[in-house]
Amino acid sequence: MITDVKEMRDLAASMMGRDFAFDVETSGLRAHQDRTLGLSLSYVDDNDDIVSEYVVFEHTLPSADDDTFGIPHDFIARSDAVAALTPVFAQTEVAMSAHNMAFDLGFLWKMGLDPKGELHDTMIGEFLLNENRESYGLKQTAERVFGARMAVYKNLHHYLNFAKEEFMAVPLEPAAAYAEDDTKYTYLLFERQLPMLDEEGLLTVFERLSMPLCRVIAEMQVKGFALDMAKVAELREEYGAISATHEHAVWSAGMDMIADWQEQGEDIPDTYLKMIDHLVKDGVPVQARVDDNNAPYDVHVRGRAVPVFQKTKRTKPRVPYFNVGSRTQLADLLYGYYGITVPTKVKVKTNKDGTVGVDKDTLKIIKHFMGDKAPKVLDDLLEWRKADKLIGTYLDPFSRMADPDDNYAIRANFNQTIARTGRLSSSSPNLQNVPSRGELGKKVRSLFVARPDHALIVCDYSQLELRLLAHYSQDEALLRAFTENLDLHTMTGARQAGLTYEELAERVANEDPEAKLLRTIGKSANFGLSYGMGAKKYQVYLLVNNGIYFDIEDVQKQIDGFNEAYPRLYAWKQEVFEEVRRKGYVKTIGGRKRRLPEIYSGDIWEARAAERQAVNVKAQGGGADIVGLAMIRIQERVRPYNAYNVVQVHDEIVVESPTEHAETVLQIVKDSMIEVNNLLKCPLAVEGTIGPNWYEAK
Repeated sequence: MITDVKEMRDLAASMMGRDFAFDVETSGLRAHQDRTLGLSLSYVDDNDDIVSEYVVFEHTLPSADDDTFGIPHDFIARSDAVAALTPVFAQTEVAMSAHNMAFDLGFLWKMGLDPKGELHDTMIGEFLLNENRESYGLKQTAERVFGARMAVYKNLHHYLNFAKEEFMAVPLEPAAAYAEDDTKYTYLLFERQLPMLDEEGLLTVFERLSMPLCRVIAEMQVKGFALDMAKVAELREEYGAISATHEHAVWSAGMDMIADWQEQGEDIPDTYLKMIDHLVKDGVPVQARVDDNNAPYDVHVRGRAVPVFQKTKRTKPRVPYFNVGSRTQLADLLYGYYGITVPTKVKVKTNKDGTVGVDKDTLKIIKHFMGDKAPKVLDDLLEWRKADKLIGTYLDPFSRMADPDDNYAIRANFNQTIARTGRLSSSSPNLQNVPSRGELGKKVRSLFVARPDHALIVCDYSQLELRLLAHYSQDEALLRAFTENLDLHTMTGARQAGLTYEELAERVANEDPEAKLLRTIGKSANFGLSYGMGAKKYQVYLLVNNGIYFDIEDVQKQIDGFNEAYPRLYAWKQEVFEEVRRKGYVKTIGGRKRRLPEIYSGDIWEARAAERQAVNVKAQGGGADIVGLAMIRIQERVRPYNAYNVVQVHDEIVVESPTEHAETVLQIVKDSMIEVNNLLKCPLAVEGTIGPNWYEAK
């Protein structure tokens, strides 16, 4: 534990020329608004012993009278730390490791320290070595690998009047020991991982893709994506009203069901009876008068008169209440009260107990088959959920997370160790599922804007995964579509229907409804059947995504037609199935492994699912490799123009650039995305535009 500037300078001198691990302890999780409280460092000395030190910038000490109360205290000035440690972090020939490095980099950059060495994120290393684990946290990993039971700081003794989340509340010595353990085990993981990554053939992808991408991600997290908060508030009001209207309609239908039960003399299940004070606590509008014994009567819930139930004098009175968020109660309403029967022509999802669910796809299927006979509550339920999801997933979090000091930017966390295919995921908020199509997509994407005097550049790979399948399979028809810049969806629709490409393309151009339907079916086949989707699942896929129903025999004919249209693709998928059965894993085009132990399952359906995952990871995981390499190249090339990546969603990359350089940066981004094509035997295509917001730039 270092609290003296001279000791810190001595530490810096002793670290020169040595590999080391680093970790920051902070006042919170957001680098743009929180502070670095201390910096832990570990390295191996000349005696081959691990040295761990915690450099303290800010912490809490006990008061003179009572050690249960703390007083914040400064130790080493951050400016002095930066001056002493800059040469350490500026070394290029030493390895610098951290666990979840993107987090640490944001805080180091804010202080003025920039690691220039060979970066090694031990969390990413563990993920590459086995992407099927439930957790890659340092404490869980250290226990699994070394049998170490690391302390959890929330469980340590805390001074009073501090929150359990505040690291400053832990007495200094156990806090320092906690911080030192972080870098000690990070360093041990680093030493262990290097030979293992090399032995697994993963060292190259780790060094050339994973770690450079980690740095790009850290920059994206620091920069953030600006929002038009006036539009956020406007959209929140609009969809708040939509949500309230449809939610109330569903609730009213549920209350009608309960009232009918009562009229018919049926017992109302306890789950539908709620205590009045609980409803009030949940913000439900309740009005009730009480009699001489203080018992409620003449109760109105949300403006609706309801009866009062009191089983015994000792039990508190209850009133009936329908919970629109309860899947069980919704099932009672739809399948019991309304008597909706589930169509047998299509396989719908069921719960573990075999009952039919109330998920979106099931409701869409039911609505399709019922047509005009579908009860209005189905539409109300679907519309309420859509509006509620938009509010809860995006609009409300945007309002909470936006940084008013930086154009109301939000800073999502981008994760390399969540999606097993290797795609980036994001959280707080999740930007991967921001709506992209239709009126809702327009409204939501218009919220994301360029900062003043800047523009957004949005570039998107065209059919990247399908091009990867063409590369892998070398199917002549697929390659022809991409090399001659033909419309693949029209080609597939034509081949499935026994038409020539030219004939269907002309009919589509002339707005022939039947031809447009054939193209839509071809598009669905390209994205659904390319990965080996079975007939029953594809039947649902067509219905849910396009509102098109075919009986199972016709669906199977479409699948057979697709396989005949692209025979080499079909043969290649069989080769992938054999490969994964033989090895237990497949590799992406960038060299990452996807282990699929389920391929050896005695459950044939589980084994077949593993086969489909193997094909999927070849395409989706390979696409993630290409997009990642492009992001690295883009950031290197646009930095001189003060431009930077702000978000990446699937095959789409969004860059923010000063307006004066936008045209130049657009060309750099497109060129960078195309130039990674040295991996493929199939041309890549990139579409890119400039605009003031995400929607207009798209």
